[in-house]
Amino acid sequence: MYRPTVVDLFCGMGGLSYGFKLLGVFKIKGVDINHYATLSYRFNNIGETHTWDIRSKFPRKYLPLIVVGGPPCKPWSAVNVRLRRRSHPDYSLISKFFEYIRWINLRSKGKKPAVVVLENVPPLRRDPILQKELEKMQKIGFSHSARVISYYDFGAASGRRRLFVVLVNENLVQLSGHGAEIIFGILEEFRNRVKRRRVVRDVISDLENVERNSIPDHEWPILKTIRRYINLYRTNKYGWYVLRWDQPAKSFGNIMKTYILHPSAWDWIHNGHSSERFNSVRVISVREAMRIMGFGDSFTKDKELQELSYIFPKSVPMSHKYQMVADAVSPIFSKYLAEAILKFLQEHGLM
Repeated sequence: MYRPTVVDLFCGMGGLSYGFKLLGVFKIKGVDINHYATLSYRFNNIGETHTWDIRSKFPRKYLPLIVVGGPPCKPWSAVNVRLRRRSHPDYSLISKFFEYIRWINLRSKGKKPAVVVLENVPPLRRDPILQKELEKMQKIGFSHSARVISYYDFGAASGRRRLFVVLVNENLVQLSGHGAEIIFGILEEFRNRVKRRRVVRDVISDLENVERNSIPDHEWPILKTIRRYINLYRTNKYGWYVLRWDQPAKSFGNIMKTYILHPSAWDWIHNGHSSERFNSVRVISVREAMRIMGFGDSFTKDKELQELSYIFPKSVPMSHKYQMVADAVSPIFSKYLAEAILKFLQEHGLM
């Protein structure tokens, strides 16, 4: 049976690819510069991987039907206060992403890719570099549309909001420039059918008293400096905060750097900080961060999260695990996105 190819540039641990994997009808290829990312991607059987820097090397052996990717967001991230936008070395990777799309289109004589998805932080939407690249794509026949998506709306216990830009090759479907809007319309239909909006309690309460390292990736650093930041936790200044059981998690970065505390620390932060209470205060584990983002395991009773099971190889350092989770697209959302794209392709005779 013919299985079209999906290429995921800047694939990371594979959150964006995971939805396409679940459909079982695509061949998936992941590309990332990070060896630990491609190792983890391959270890979880998401697809074939290549550890490449696309500044110097494109995956030229493929002519994919679909290209997805999330170039590094640091040039536009609010957390990055040093090198912003053009001054950041990753700024040009947006252009490299679109350069690869145009190379595929030229090599395939305009027949591929059919659909492109770009993921990044919302501030990218206002950057002239994106507008310039979209204008180039429009000239070769691609329509585009953009939405800021909340993963919480699709069932993840995360309030993270990300920009998604969808492009459709109108030379194949001839929808008067509305192809990308149609995909977002399908995605909206799926969002309205989501039965469960998860909060932190729903996904990590069963791990609260589970011993450190007793299940895969349930590990966290032992930090002795948390006392210094008590006032920051109380005010949430500079992104220091304690998770709340009854809310989705705010967007967080690498826990090794941001020290996001487990919800059980709430009482210690706000009602007193005796030494006895402090001994139980900790940051969330890698496994808990994964659950919040929508990556599951065989230990949860949540059937949807069981379907999205993910385990890091033992050789991956804890700091890299935390960073990959922080950078990942929620697989709960990517499942719906992949289904929307598949439905669009089938309805328009492209699969």
